[in-house]
Amino acid sequence: MASRKFGWHSGTLTCQDAKIQGDLFVQDDIVFSDVSAGVLGVTGGIDMQSTTSAIGIDMGGTFSTSAINIDGAVATGDHWKGINIDIDVPFLTVTNKKVYGMLIDMQQTSGLAAGFGLNGRLYGISSSVRVAQKVTNAYGIHSMGHIGPASTCTVNDVVGVYGGINISKPFTYAASTSSISALRGDIWDCAGASYNGQIFALFLGYAASFNPGIESALIFGYSHSNVYLDYGIHFVYNSTTQALATGIWLEAGTGSMTTGIDIGDCTTGITMADVTQVGINISMPVLTVGDSYSGVRVSVISAAPNNSYGTAAYFGTNLTGTQAGQFVYGIGSWININNFTAVAGRFLCAQDNGIYQGTDNGEIVDATLIFGVRMECLLASSDAKTYPFSINTSDDGITAIFEANGTDLGQVTDAGNDEGDLVPLFSRSGNTRYVKLYTLA
Repeated sequence: MASRKFGWHSGTLTCQDAKIQGDLFVQDDIVFSDVSAGVLGVTGGIDMQSTTSAIGIDMGGTFSTSAINIDGAVATGDHWKGINIDIDVPFLTVTNKKVYGMLIDMQQTSGLAAGFGLNGRLYGISSSVRVAQKVTNAYGIHSMGHIGPASTCTVNDVVGVYGGINISKPFTYAASTSSISALRGDIWDCAGASYNGQIFALFLGYAASFNPGIESALIFGYSHSNVYLDYGIHFVYNSTTQALATGIWLEAGTGSMTTGIDIGDCTTGITMADVTQVGINISMPVLTVGDSYSGVRVSVISAAPNNSYGTAAYFGTNLTGTQAGQFVYGIGSWININNFTAVAGRFLCAQDNGIYQGTDNGEIVDATLIFGVRMECLLASSDAKTYPFSINTSDDGITAIFEANGTDLGQVTDAGNDEGDLVPLFSRSGNTRYVKLYTLA
């Protein structure tokens, strides 16, 4: 009898308890509380614990809808979980390389018959949080990395959310708007939706009060070597509902900001006419008609100012080596005429400087006002030819040196007496031209 197989080929076995010391092999289904064909129904829970187990639950095959479906409601308590994974990881040897709390590996085995649409989408993880009542916070995905309960905690990188894309073989984009993004987010609304608070496509906060010692930044980006990258940041605004108030807005808030934008070495890059190295390039195809628009506008409020470098803006060019070209300009301001008509009686000014005081706005008491430009040349050597102005035109017939609007430039009617002294006015092709000095009669 000991060598004979024991089993039932037909019929039903009904008993209170069944204890099996060896293996239990079941050809068909094991059913708890549900005797339907092909169903494992469990009214209670399944508790699976083992000291060592290669695989806790191994599920293979083809599933028509879902391999695992959880549909229910959580009970009252402090922390509610649809799925709870709690794993202790003892990294003891170098053989421990990677540990996953959850690993999802999806591989497409066939393609769409034709076209691209809603029927051809793959999601590694799809999370939908539906808010219909009052709630403090709602997160589609909440990820946190906790650092440091051990006394000696050393780590290379800690990342809250990481998105990576590995391109292993050539592929073709479906449309001109197709893109690859390691991290992407969208905000959209449905008909009848409204919101009266702040809304951000990307919101980042920094709350570490300790000094990291090396570098800290709210946003940091870098490229690897030998890559093709056109732009560090590229932003396109396509709305026809309203104009974009500010492309980039830097605000000190309750703190202080030493430098708004700091641009380091630009060794190669943007091509602009005959210029191939620029720190900032602003190209505005059409500027809105009006008197209050500019390609670049700087507005600074300075209380009790004491500034000798330029309050609204300062431009410094630090020269080294030997000059290779004929000219070096600290600042260039040009108006390029292209398909444009200059109207008689109007002005084209490469640069405009001025001092403005509104009605009942401050006081000016015996101050020296220079509304053009103050020019300084402070040299340690004395072998230079210095001029406050240099004029280069394609037309030698300059109408006048100054154009005055309602001002006679200090003109007097007394002819005076010739002092016999000359003041060099301008130099042309190495020949200096002078004006005489006179004293009033």
